[in-house]
Amino acid sequence: MRWALLFATAACSSSSQPVTPDAAHVADAAPDAPPVVLDTNGCPVGMANLPTMTITDAATAYTPVHLVLVQGQYAKFVTSSTHDMHFNADPANPTAPLEIPFSTTRCLHFQAGHAQYLITCTAHGEMGDVLVSGSGA
Repeated sequence: MRWALLFATAACSSSSQPVTPDAAHVADAAPDAPPVVLDTNGCPVGMANLPTMTITDAATAYTPVHLVLVQGQYAKFVTSSTHDMHFNADPANPTAPLEIPFSTTRCLHFQAGHAQYLITCTAHGEMGDVLVSGSGA
């Protein structure tokens, strides 16, 4: 069984054209699966009903507080003007945090299974988590 670290796919571009993943990302996909096309927020184009964690300016916790995913799944994160999101991209390396800035929508691709990521807000500390189960393979 191969273990991969969390792979954050985020496109920073002024172009409105969809972004395609790099060759290494495509190679990890199923052999007969078409490549996943990502929009400028790193979200899969045409993939409806992504698991989503959001927060509003008046909120005191992310919604939902616990986002549960399956290894290999994409999730969307939406921050507000007063709440950002910080969590470790690599639980074994706490000096490599991942940040989703204020007023941002971003999708992330969770390739690590059997993992928990605590999510904190700069101003308020811990406010939620992401739990990723294994793929069962």
